[in-house]
Amino acid sequence: MDANLISKADLLGVDYDESTTESELRAAVASVLNARDLIKEKAPAAKKQASAVKPKEKEDDAMQKVKIMVHESERDKRPCVVGLNGRNYVIPRGTPVEVPKAVMMILDNAKQRVWTQDMSASYMAPRYPYQLMAS
Repeated sequence: MDANLISKADLLGVDYDESTTESELRAAVASVLNARDLIKEKAPAAKKQASAVKPKEKEDDAMQKVKIMVHESERDKRPCVVGLNGRNYVIPRGTPVEVPKAVMMILDNAKQRVWTQDMSASYMAPRYPYQLMAS
């Protein structure tokens, strides 16, 4: 019997013994693979129906524009660069700019570890402190 066929049968969990012919084993492997393909075809369709509306709503909400101002610091006066979906947003410090809400959420998650002066403790602080401006 073909060693490749036997390894596929073992991987798929197909039961066989010494009396099983090569054609029977091929048929058993093919039926397991076909059953898996049918399950894969049915599963995404159910997911699409359940979440057909929500991702678009979330995407629209995340792309709404908000006005923010990234604060200058003594150590860092360079513009803040944020990447979102393959697009880079260069945000100048100290200047109010409009950006998608998702960019603001990325800034919320950007943290840095700051140590106390005596180096005995640390805490997480915003990497790019900003202010949300009125639209």
